[in-house]
Amino acid sequence: MNIFFALGRSQSLFYEQIISTTEERERTILVSMFLSDQAKVSKKFIYVGGSSYFSKVKNALVAFWALTGIRQQIKNLYSPHCAYWLVSYLLKKPKIKFNLCYDGILNIRDVSMDSEQIHQYCKRQKRLSNLFGQKYLRPEGDLYNSLNQEIATGYFPELLVDHLRVRGLEKENIKLIEIPTTELPYKEKVAFLLEQPFLNTKMSLEFVTKLRAYCERYEIATLYIKPHPMLRKSSFSSLSSEFSEITVKILTEDKAAENLVLSLSPEHIISTNSSALILCKALAPNSKVVSIGPQLSTNPDEIDQLISLFRSLKIEVEK
Repeated sequence: MNIFFALGRSQSLFYEQIISTTEERERTILVSMFLSDQAKVSKKFIYVGGSSYFSKVKNALVAFWALTGIRQQIKNLYSPHCAYWLVSYLLKKPKIKFNLCYDGILNIRDVSMDSEQIHQYCKRQKRLSNLFGQKYLRPEGDLYNSLNQEIATGYFPELLVDHLRVRGLEKENIKLIEIPTTELPYKEKVAFLLEQPFLNTKMSLEFVTKLRAYCERYEIATLYIKPHPMLRKSSFSSLSSEFSEITVKILTEDKAAENLVLSLSPEHIISTNSSALILCKALAPNSKVVSIGPQLSTNPDEIDQLISLFRSLKIEVEK
């Protein structure tokens, strides 16, 4: 039996492609943060997301008991990292093979386990684990492989293989996943913003100034905004008043940014440091993909590495 964790949109995007290459693919359970993923697997689906703390705990309880009941049958586990509490719980069983799934920048730059964002994430996972009487293994080393598991297989797009920073993964154990591309013409003067959390309020205001200048320079007429999943609401809810000459639309659909790019066909794809820029560059080669102010959402000790990575992948950077 296989267990596949879609903890981010990258896993949702490539789920069917990855599972199609595995053994026992008919006996795969998808554990997802996104309710829309249920359509991919019918009954073999466990939802672990939620719009409130209560709903998340309720769904976590259902998931915990469901996975505990089949734990002895699990042979392969697919996840972008080991820090999620249910992944950590299942991997205590030594016979389960750990397979690493693409998760964007997490796999191609050094992510400090001491960063505040990671610290808060692990704190939430420990709280959930303790709630169900399970000891949460303290992550150490790399977030993607914090339990120092042997990685059976890694699934990554070919354009990133030479940039991987994945300890414990042998090159012969990498399987390539294909990125669908579109040669459709883009819609002129349309921009798509992938929102990211800022380091502080001052930096969010600085970004608005940079974004306004960019929109004026390229005479943007329509700006679509995709809020980051970690944010309760978009930081730019009141952006319409700042951009009176532009039509601003905040997208609330439960869709991956990459899927929205294919449907919107924007001329410009913008973010600070979103890893989705990497896939968008491949998905929409005719669009202008740009990182504006990456230092506003990135820890200072990681910024040079990130900028170098973006530029090596032909993503424009405007500091």
